[in-house]
Amino acid sequence: MANRTGARRAVTGLLVLTALVYAPTLRHPFAYEDQNWLANIPVEPPLSLPSRSLTYLSQHLTWRFAGFEPPLYPAVNVGLHLVNGLLVYGVVSQLAPAAAVPATSIFLLHRLNSAPVAYVTGRADLLMTTAVLLAMLCALAGGWWLVGLVPALVLAAMSKESGIVAAPLVALTLRLFRRETWTARYVGYGAVIAAGALCGLVSHDLMRVFTAAPVVGGAAIPWHEHASHQLAMTWHLLTLAVWPFGFSIDHDVLAIGPLAHLLAYLFTLQALVLVVWAWPRAPILAWCLAVPMIAVAPRFVFHTSEFITEVQLYLPMV
Repeated sequence: MANRTGARRAVTGLLVLTALVYAPTLRHPFAYEDQNWLANIPVEPPLSLPSRSLTYLSQHLTWRFAGFEPPLYPAVNVGLHLVNGLLVYGVVSQLAPAAAVPATSIFLLHRLNSAPVAYVTGRADLLMTTAVLLAMLCALAGGWWLVGLVPALVLAAMSKESGIVAAPLVALTLRLFRRETWTARYVGYGAVIAAGALCGLVSHDLMRVFTAAPVVGGAAIPWHEHASHQLAMTWHLLTLAVWPFGFSIDHDVLAIGPLAHLLAYLFTLQALVLVVWAWPRAPILAWCLAVPMIAVAPRFVFHTSEFITEVQLYLPMV
């Protein structure tokens, strides 16, 4: 009981510290990307799945209260980041209780997470992560908490198109940590089926992968080359999780040389082998390796004109 009380006090202190760290963002004007993002939000966003309907709705609600004045937009983002920190604590408390407070502190204060929190354009990733973590928490808690599982999966897919990864992430978590329960056997498999159904809804995007080359910076490049750049950029950003210096912008990936691309392939292969090895022996290691792979997978499958940036690493940083 004393340990739990101490942990709660530590998390409360982390939330206050995080709020103070991000307080200066409330005084910043909109960045270039934010202005473009707000100018192109649909007036009546369609309620479709998967989409960004929930993100657009949250932006419209913010606009109704604040117009185009900056302070409230980053304030909402900071609030979502604090909520996500609490959810990280809840999820990790179920998986590895001793690591809950350290994991929460890293997630809340790591510099790699500053981009989605500070930029209005990061709202989609914040909301998607909130829904994914809620789904994981509901699945792990079991019982009546399972009532919230399907709504959380739907909210993830309505926050951002790549929110369809919520289903396989929940299935992964159940299979690793709730192997002998009916929840893992039936709800976990159901989540995988739901993920397949959602992918079917956007199958036209899968066809575009093979019928249209990605266009980056006004120039078309082959799909396999685009995927290679994505992989190299992903590993480059993951190194920032360990050594958080030298942040990037979208086109910096073009400066990454062939050696880095080769290393990215080798590291990916090694990570896959480690997941297979750790699955029965060290489930927390398998989980930590598999979550980033699943979270960034849509960036390699669906048609996109952007390279992976810090914003898209918000969910993998869990």
